[in-house]
Amino acid sequence: MELFASFNQKQTALFPHTRVVTILAKVTDDHLFQLSIPEILEIVVDKNWGRAAAPMPEVAAPDHFSNTIQYVQNIRYRAHDAEDGLEFDYSHRQANYRRIEISDQQYKTNSMLIQFADGTGWFTSRQMEIITAQHLVVPQLDELRRQARKLAGPRSE
Repeated sequence: MELFASFNQKQTALFPHTRVVTILAKVTDDHLFQLSIPEILEIVVDKNWGRAAAPMPEVAAPDHFSNTIQYVQNIRYRAHDAEDGLEFDYSHRQANYRRIEISDQQYKTNSMLIQFADGTGWFTSRQMEIITAQHLVVPQLDELRRQARKLAGPRSE
């Protein structure tokens, strides 16, 4: 909660409706991730897109919890929660995987890309300095889009 609050200028984070639920999680071979809250949420993503190895690289991205993301196959992402009025199916849309290894030190030393985002849709000069210093891969967007379309193939389900 404190980390979420730190993202807000008022240093607060409000969660008006919370409840205790069972969360089921399963990782298969470090690439197939399944998460569910029974009768509410179901998420299934595959880093390998059905292949033996992950075809998409980890690339630089401004995020509150990581400086990199990896595009993954979104097999299923559905929610049905009458109590909270949630009803959606975002299956087969873009999904990102990130390793969350973060501490307040990264923010104190200004080493998070998100700290220098300006909303223009690309990296600022300060972000490029961080990317270079951390040896991150700059995303080649056209190539990533081409590869994602190829990997996704025809949709079914």
